[in-house]
Amino acid sequence: MKKTLIGTLASSLLFTACTSSSISNTNNIKSIGMPNPASVHCEKIGGKSFTKKNLAGDEFAFCKLSDGSEVDAWELFRSAHQQDHTNFIVHYDATKKQKVLSKIQNQKLETVYVLDNLSIIVVSVPQSKVKEIVNEIEKTDGVFGVQEDSVNQLY
Repeated sequence: MKKTLIGTLASSLLFTACTSSSISNTNNIKSIGMPNPASVHCEKIGGKSFTKKNLAGDEFAFCKLSDGSEVDAWELFRSAHQQDHTNFIVHYDATKKQKVLSKIQNQKLETVYVLDNLSIIVVSVPQSKVKEIVNEIEKTDGVFGVQEDSVNQLY
């Protein structure tokens, strides 16, 4: 009995020592595979994109303009896009993503974000063509719905 108990304990220790324990870092943010639209806009107008961290370690995108001033890159982006464009969230069937993306590209729309894990695409639609374009996108096979991102929640 004593030998069995010692053998069981030794085996348990051996298996415990040999198994690897991996602790996943929940702070890792997965890249969505596209550049930051605010940074792209900054560089498109001749600025230099960079990030700053606050005391909590959060990063914020900034743009250094040609006159030397530094502005929040997202505020700059929004101010350039909000007058003549509206963002729409396109909810789609993940198995038909390519068909939906093709339709969006055929409409010559700016893709703001593609969030694969949520099966949504955020597109910027010119104000003058909202009804026409939204109706076309809604007819696309694989699109569940299109909603206006009126508060720029995914901007």
